[in-house]
Order: sequence, then C-alpha cells, then structure tokens
Amino acid sequence: MIKTAILLATLLSFIKPEEIKFEFEGEDITNVLLFINRSVNKCLVYKKSEDRNEFFENIKCPQFLRPIKITQCSAVFEFLFYGKKYAIKTYARSRKTKRCEEEIVTQLKHKNVIEVYATYSAITYNRYKKKNEQVFWIISEYLNLVIDYKYMMHDEHRLRVFCRNVCEGLIYIHKKGVAHLDLKFGNLMGNIDENGVVQYKIIDFGFSRYCNKNEEIHLPKKYYGTYPFEPPETYFKSIYTQKSDIWCFGAIVYFTACKRGLFYTNGERDYDMYESFLTGNLKHEFNSSASEELKDFVLSCMKIYRHDRPSARKLLNHPFLNVDI
Repeated sequence: MIKTAILLATLLSFIKPEEIKFEFEGEDITNVLLFINRSVNKCLVYKKSEDRNEFFENIKCPQFLRPIKITQCSAVFEFLFYGKKYAIKTYARSRKTKRCEEEIVTQLKHKNVIEVYATYSAITYNRYKKKNEQVFWIISEYLNLVIDYKYMMHDEHRLRVFCRNVCEGLIYIHKKGVAHLDLKFGNLMGNIDENGVVQYKIIDFGFSRYCNKNEEIHLPKKYYGTYPFEPPETYFKSIYTQKSDIWCFGAIVYFTACKRGLFYTNGERDYDMYESFLTGNLKHEFNSSASEELKDFVLSCMKIYRHDRPSARKLLNHPFLNVDI
C-alpha cells in the first residue's frame, strides 16, 4: 500500500535550472523516498530525543544517502545523485494542518535563500501510528557550513558579512509576502565555494506563513518559533508578523555578542528570566569587545514594541552593515 501510494506521488513543483541535466523522477527516486519514509517512521517511535537521534544516526543507508538531522516533526538526509550532493527534507502532517512550506519554497529564488529543486507529496500509511498521513519530501541544494554562535564570536567582520547576507534574504522573502517565523542559528547555513567564499542562506521554512508588510497573524492555539528567539508579541500573545523575523535576527546577533549565557539556569530554561527580558526589565548585556555599531544594531532589531523595529531594507543601511566588506 505504501509503495503504491508513493509510486503515485504527486510532483507538486519542479524547478530545473539550466545547469541541471536531470529530473528527480521515476523508480529510482521513488525507492529513495520510500526508504526515507520507512526509516523516519521507525525513528519517531522513540519519544526521547536521545533515543531518536541515536537510532537515526545508525540507520543503515544505501551509499548515496546519509542521515543529517531529525526532530520531532521532520528529518533531513544528504542525497548523492550523479556525483552531486543534495538535501532531502521530509515531514508528515495531518491534512487539517495549514502549513505552507512546500508551496512557499518553490516560489523563492535568491542567492541568500536555500534553493529547492523539487517537492513531492503522497498519502501513506504509517503502520506505527496506524493511520494515513500526508508526507512531503523537499529536494534542495546541499549546504556545507553549519552556523552557530561560536563560529561568529569575536569576529565582527565575519558577523557583518553574515548579517548582510541574512538581511538581503529577509528583504527578498518579505517582499514576496512571506514571514519566516523561526529564524535561529539552526535555520541559517552557509555554502563555501571552491574559492573559499561563503554565501549565507536562510533555510527551513517549516513555520513560514504568507504575511504581508503590515499584516498580523493571530494564532492563539499555535506556537511557532524556538526558545529563546521568540519576540514578545509571539511569546505572550501568539502574534506573528514580518517584524517578528527582525527580532529573531537581532537575537541571533545578540547571542554572538552577549556577556554570558542567557535564559538558562543549570541547563534548564529560565522562563522567569526570559519574560523579564521580553518586558524590558532585564537589559541587554554585551561583551566588552562589542562595537557600538553592533550594539545599536541589536537594540534596533530587538525593540519591545514590534512597530518600532526597522524593516529588513532599513537595516541594510544601518552603520554596522553599511561598511565596504
């Protein structure tokens, strides 16, 4: 039943740049998607993330597949196809859930946004959950540089290049009427070319929504975003806007330049501390090495009242970024 469903998988979108001389179609890709679906379903049986990750890392894959990352709701594999690496992301959802990722990503084409080549969808039977699910697979470019705060710390030149790239990506998606809604280190990656030049890109549009410049989305029964990157309006009121992305962007930069590890106590989330910060009672604390321009950039992004935050386009002209790099 599963194989039949996948053989009938609907190709939702296919983008074939001139340099790509093949299509992701036929029995070969069907078997790859089938293998990924079965493997991920087995992993998700484990409720504890440690057990789930261990099982995922030890999946016995064909030589052209390698497990990269798994969460409670999605997984990513490296896929080697005719000598070139790609990434395959998969996730399942209820048909009632209104997610837009597979539709949004096929409409985005920008140097600072991950490039998607194809998306597939099928209704499959999950024998572990004993129910039908709508499963999606997204085939995209493979990015070879993982970003975290340690990579950016104590190097304002690198941070400035990174911020300009992310800012240009945000300008583009916001102009397209899309809000990302989950900007964090884990959703920003880089690609190092043969000359050693890094291009930073926004990835993973799993929480993204269509949202125009002045539009506000109220989702009282939904919770998007990741601790501790959520802006005040999201954390307290479940309000989502393009300006929510600006706060998250500022938080990313702040965590590279803050004085100490924040919002965790003894390894546990400190919600009291975080709420004090979101209401303005706990102030920003920067490393002594942080420039005044960097501090002002962060404070501009992380204004408590969302309407006071600049747009991504205005941020690109901020003194911290308005330097010849």
